[in-house]
Amino acid sequence: MKDMTLTQEYFICAVNGKGKISGFSTEKQVCLVAAGLLELQMEGCICIDKKQVAVTAPLPAEKQYLMPLYAFLDKPRPVKMEKVLEAYVYSFTDRYLKELMASIGKELVAMGLARPLLSEALTAPSVHGVSGLDGPALPEPDREAAPERAPEQMA
Repeated sequence: MKDMTLTQEYFICAVNGKGKISGFSTEKQVCLVAAGLLELQMEGCICIDKKQVAVTAPLPAEKQYLMPLYAFLDKPRPVKMEKVLEAYVYSFTDRYLKELMASIGKELVAMGLARPLLSEALTAPSVHGVSGLDGPALPEPDREAAPERAPEQMA
């Protein structure tokens, strides 16, 4: 079996069968980000000092799956840990967390330790038509449109 990093091992333990972490599992989300930060620190890529994170070295090729986190941290000034948690865990969108998880997942697939989450597309052609942008065939109307607006007709 191939050796996995701390972040990869935690990722496999934290995700469900669909490769996701529940939005209600903030502990799992925080721990995944913490694993990535620890791995970057152990690699000498970042320095964590007084609740701030600063990039100190380029990201090695073998750690490219951490690029979303590294890119978020790669700013002219140190990034407050609070901002990292806000972006990855406590935001209205989970854009940054999804990017990190996708990157880790792709690396695990490339290593042969996971398989892509793919399935047949469900298009409902009876509703949306063959192209997905059509719709059901409707008959032509048999009368003219009423002169008043719909709310007035309902009254």
